[in-house]
Amino acid sequence: MRPAPLIAMAALASALLASRAPAAPAQPTLLRWLGHGFFVLATRNGIKVAVDPFEPSSLGYALPDQISANVALITRESTLSGATWRLAGSPEVFRSTTATGINRGSGLTFVGISTFIDPDRAALGGRNIVFVFDADGIRFAFAGVLNDRLSKQALQTAGNVDVLVAGFGPRLGPAGLLATANDLGAKVIIPAAYRTPFSGRADAPDIAPLADQARRFETTTIPLVKADLPKQTEVWMPAIPDREMRKKEGIEFPGMKESTWE
Repeated sequence: MRPAPLIAMAALASALLASRAPAAPAQPTLLRWLGHGFFVLATRNGIKVAVDPFEPSSLGYALPDQISANVALITRESTLSGATWRLAGSPEVFRSTTATGINRGSGLTFVGISTFIDPDRAALGGRNIVFVFDADGIRFAFAGVLNDRLSKQALQTAGNVDVLVAGFGPRLGPAGLLATANDLGAKVIIPAAYRTPFSGRADAPDIAPLADQARRFETTTIPLVKADLPKQTEVWMPAIPDREMRKKEGIEFPGMKESTWE
C-alpha cells in the first residue's frame, strides 16, 4: 500500500498537470451567406436563425435543396427578403411590420429597431427593421438595408454590437455603413445585398469601395468565436455563394441539405 503522503502528492501533481493542459478550442458559431441579404446563423447548441430569405426566381443564386430554421427574421417586406415559405422546420417568424421591440424565440431574445429605407418619406418609404440579439456571447445586428445613420435613440436601444450585417442604400453609401459600424462599436462588418454576377435585376449597389479593404474568405461560411474577433473594425466578405462553392468548401451546415450531391 502506498503511504498517504505519496498518494496526496501524486494527486497534486495530476491536478497541476491538468491545470496546465491547453483548453480545448471553442466551438464556433457558424454564419453562412446564401446570397443577397439571405444569411443563416447556427449557434453552438443548434439553434438556426434565418435572415431575409429570398424567392429563388428573384435572383440568380442557387439555394440548397433544404434550409431548416428555428427562427426567421424579415427586415423588410420584399420578394428579396420575405420568402419564409422557402424555410423548412416551421420557424417562428418575426416580420418587419410587427417586429419592433422585444421578441423571443427558441431561447433567444431579438430586439427589433425600426428604420426606413427612404428616410425622407418616412413610413411611405418602407419600414426596415434592425434585429439585435446575443448568441454564444456574440452580439449581432442584422440590419437589412440601411439608408441613413441610426438615431441616438436607436443606438441606445441596440447597445454595442460585435458583428454588423447590413446592406447600404445610396443615401448612406459605403462610408455611411462604416460610420454606422463605428457608432455601434462593431468589430466586424459583413456587407449584404450588394451587386454580384447573381444579382439579376435587383437594384444592388457596387461593393468595390468596401471590397478594397475587406478580409475575403474562401468559403461562404464564416466561423465566429468571441475571443477571435478583431480588436479594430474589419470588413469581412464570405465567398460569393453558389452551389459549386458550397460543394467545394465541404462545410456541413446544420439544417441544410444538397440532395444533388448525395
